[in-house]
Parts: sequence; structure tokens; C-alpha cells
Amino acid sequence: MFRHWLGCLIVVSSIVAAGCQRDASNVTALGMQDAWVRAPLPGRTMTAGYVSIANATQNERVITGVSSAQFARVELHETTMVDNTMQMRQLTQLTIPAGATAALAPGGMHLMLIDARSALEDGDSVTVTFTVSDGSQIDLMMPVSKDNPYER
Repeated sequence: MFRHWLGCLIVVSSIVAAGCQRDASNVTALGMQDAWVRAPLPGRTMTAGYVSIANATQNERVITGVSSAQFARVELHETTMVDNTMQMRQLTQLTIPAGATAALAPGGMHLMLIDARSALEDGDSVTVTFTVSDGSQIDLMMPVSKDNPYER
């Protein structure tokens, strides 16, 4: 149960520019739930990450970047079926409409964590930073697991 709540809900409200005043309608409010990173296969340095991102605001929110100090690169990807072939493509951003949830899950949108700086094993954790178009950043600790820890 602890793992479920570990990165379950993060609400970020930060003012990025010094001296800048913003009203509450412009504050980023994204909830993150069921976050996890698939344990890489032995000898591999690339893996995938998954999370549900809920936008509790009345305005769309756009994730413009993702990074982690534990990986050389983190990219947003989408897997789709094209002519009976699964294809993966990089997304430059992820738009989450007001009141909606974006599911990054196996077989669909996901994070690609590329070139791990050290070996990862089941039970470890990865900190991922999401950058939002308003300049705010959300740090999320994601547990590493061989299988989805939220499926029963």
C-alpha cells in the first residue's frame, strides 16, 4: 500500500520568476498516481516508466519535458498500431485537458528512460522531473518493479 501512495498525489504550486505575482487560476495542479518504472532486463540500460497524470484545474496543462539525473535522457513516447505493426514515436509534449487524466501505460503513451547511469533493480526508485509549460517542475519518485505493482 505504501508504494501506491509513494508518488500518488503531488500538487505543485510554484512561482518561477522572481517577483512575479500570479493568481490561483494560473497555478499548476497535477496529481500523479500509480507511478512505476519497469526493471530493465539484465545488461540493458533502457527502460519504460508509467504514471497517471490528472489535471485538476480548469485549464489545460502541457508537459513540455521530462528528465532524470539517473538517465542520460528521458522522452515521452507513444505506441500505436499502424498497418498491423506496432510503432513507437517520440512526443514533443503532452497536453492534458482541464479535468482530464493522461494515462502513461504499457502499450500506449509512456516514458522512455534511456542510458541509465547505474544499474537498476526491482525495489530501487527513480526520480523523474516533469517540466510544465508554465515553467513549474514536478519531481516524482517512481518505484522500480519487474511487473506493474498496481495490478492485482
